[in-house]
Amino acid sequence: MITVTLNTHRIFCWAQAILWKRNTQSFKARLLLFRKKFVLLKWKKKLCTNIFFCAEKILEDQDLLQFFTGVSSKNMCMACFNFLHPSAESMRMWRGSQTNFDGERLGRKPGGASKLSILNQFFFTCVRLRRSFPLEDLADRFKVALSTLGRVFTAWINLMYVKFNELLFWPSRRKVDQNVPSWFKTYY
Repeated sequence: MITVTLNTHRIFCWAQAILWKRNTQSFKARLLLFRKKFVLLKWKKKLCTNIFFCAEKILEDQDLLQFFTGVSSKNMCMACFNFLHPSAESMRMWRGSQTNFDGERLGRKPGGASKLSILNQFFFTCVRLRRSFPLEDLADRFKVALSTLGRVFTAWINLMYVKFNELLFWPSRRKVDQNVPSWFKTYY
């Protein structure tokens, strides 16, 4: 009877050791993941603190937001961003003649669009549309290469065209002619 209890105890201890080892490995993997996320967040914070001109800072000041983007409130800006965000995450940057017909890059590593968060890409596009700042100026403000901003702008304009086109309705010429005021017809 003592040997059965001793064997049972050994099996129990062995099972506990395996569970502890698995939990330790799982904990180490999660710790490594959290460390990577922490480093990424530190990098993003450092990048944003080095840049005066980033969405996170401008969104906090309603007057600056109005001036740079023409949007009157943070809530309106974020609603627009949240509408575009799901599609923006899977958006491919325009590469022009640097891609083949399958969309694969030719000869170079992935570009610097990842240096700008998706929110800053959206913000940059809104600022460029509203204020018409030259790309050279915005490249200096965002601390990103000129070519990167050109690709980002083209990709976002295409995305906005596709997504906002779903929201707009343009009546046919016949409907316009039927509903146009009579005084308008005399001048146009």
